Amino acid sequence: MKFKQFATILESLEKSSSRNEMTEILAGFLQKLEPDEIKPVMYMLTGRIAPRFIPLEFNFSTKLLLRAIEKASGKGILEIETLMAKKGDIGLVASEIKSQMPQKQEELSIGEVFQLLFELASLEGVGSQTAKIEVFERLFKGADPLSIKYVARMIVGKLRLGLNDKTILDSLSWAGFSDKSYRGQLDYAYGVRADIGDIAELVLQRKFKKLERIMVEPGTPVASKLVEREKSVEAVFERIPESIVQPKYDGLRLQIHYSRAGFDDIHQVHQNQAIGQKPPSLQFDLGKTESRKRDIVRIFSRNMEPLTDMFPDVVAEVEKKEDELPGSFVLDAEAIGTDPETGKYIPFQETIQRKRKYGIKEKSQSVPVKVYVFDILYLGKEDISQKPLLSRLDALKDLIKKNFSSSRILKLSESNELKDLKTLQKYFAKYLEDGLEGLIAKNPQSKYLPGTRNYDWIKLKANIDSKLIDTIDAVVLGYYHGRGARAKHGVGAFLVGVYNEKTEKFETIAKVGSGIKDEDWEGIMERIKGLEIEKIPENAEVKKELMPDVILRPEIVVVVEADEISKSKLHTAGQDKDGVGYSLRFPRLKEWDRADKDPEDVTKVSEVEKLLVN
Repeated sequence: MKFKQFATILESLEKSSSRNEMTEILAGFLQKLEPDEIKPVMYMLTGRIAPRFIPLEFNFSTKLLLRAIEKASGKGILEIETLMAKKGDIGLVASEIKSQMPQKQEELSIGEVFQLLFELASLEGVGSQTAKIEVFERLFKGADPLSIKYVARMIVGKLRLGLNDKTILDSLSWAGFSDKSYRGQLDYAYGVRADIGDIAELVLQRKFKKLERIMVEPGTPVASKLVEREKSVEAVFERIPESIVQPKYDGLRLQIHYSRAGFDDIHQVHQNQAIGQKPPSLQFDLGKTESRKRDIVRIFSRNMEPLTDMFPDVVAEVEKKEDELPGSFVLDAEAIGTDPETGKYIPFQETIQRKRKYGIKEKSQSVPVKVYVFDILYLGKEDISQKPLLSRLDALKDLIKKNFSSSRILKLSESNELKDLKTLQKYFAKYLEDGLEGLIAKNPQSKYLPGTRNYDWIKLKANIDSKLIDTIDAVVLGYYHGRGARAKHGVGAFLVGVYNEKTEKFETIAKVGSGIKDEDWEGIMERIKGLEIEKIPENAEVKKELMPDVILRPEIVVVVEADEISKSKLHTAGQDKDGVGYSLRFPRLKEWDRADKDPEDVTKVSEVEKLLVN
């Protein structure tokens, strides 16, 4: 199939504001794909050419892409930059420049575009920028104006389809079963194996039995089990009167995979005919470095991103016990930074500094971590994620006691079986006194259901200085120009929103201007650079009275604390028939850019309702 046909579908998806319509459009298209087109299409739908846990990125800036368009088109860079300033969208710039050139009759196929994108992303090291420009030139010359619009956006990571995993899974269910009846099975399969290409291939080739047998597999990340929230100890106890209670750390979620036999160095993703030749399967290097000759430990974030090389201390702690450990395991844990002098816990914003590409060794020494392990999903040769929590914890305690009892890094998270309200209140107070965020209460019989959020696991946090229990995770939707002292930064306040699962839109809940330190501004301004867009996106709802001076793509997740939740006619979060929504009273920015969370992971409107103080 020609890539232009795929680009036409992408355009239809971009123009649609209805999830049902998007599902129908995508399902119809997926049914027409050839077997060797399934994986390329699924990855490119997400703006990538590999599953998210494969560390393969385009690393192609907008500035570099403008230079590439200059070389490919022969146009002057001034003309291209002027057009970029006018359009504000690299895809539209590439498309308009391409439309001014003679069009070729032969168009690139889906497989050919994918191969070139793969080649572009694989280039690194000395001379890679020049080589990337040359690959883009081949794409530019072989693509039509519509196709190059989406190719250019894909390369800079700004596809702008408004398409999420839920819609893609709905489309697969419709393509395979003509309804949404298989969504539960797809949710579980995708949660266990975060490779949308693999899942789509099994559905579209009707290999349903194989799909149903997918289990946790060491080396491939599992979608993290999420928690619901409650606003009081009494509410938690009412939900789970007999619970297992663990402390709630303000850290970085880590999933630790170990295999004594070692993991495969290569992830086989796609086999397709390249331009003018037939290579072996496309393969993705899973990140083994020169410092790790043997790949037996892998670490992933809650978003299933590879973090192995960012935690050499954690890797070494597992590797040195290699001869004593069982064959394999998968652990769910929380890493929290400590002050190297006092040993006290440090704020999340300092812990997150461990997530970096450079200076890793130095940062591991200046920001040492303790990793509190609170669950185990796989042990020996067995997926134990569907066993009751009590059984999993027994296995976990045995593993840690035998192998890591003296470890300064890997620690067993405290777990207490509670059956009365007073004891629950006591532990909540104790964890707060210890400087922790609160607690998580869990149903002792609960299974580990990847990516789900239900009342089997409930978190209770507290903001002691206000009436509002817990903080709000929100997405930044734009900002207002500053006045006075803030004028030098150009930002006076940020408009933030929460997610409404019913409307599938981000809805405004606060203007946040306080809580930002002077030393933070440089990083903040750098982060918002390139996120500016001309109008409110389809997946956001903002009233005209609150329209920000600068609108941003909803990508940055922040943590906001406030005195309480109130009602407002200005905000759209959960607004009723009279247009009255929820609002945060005296909001303050607590954490900027929770890079470990996706925008759809922010607080839901339904959660805000539960936190409302009546």
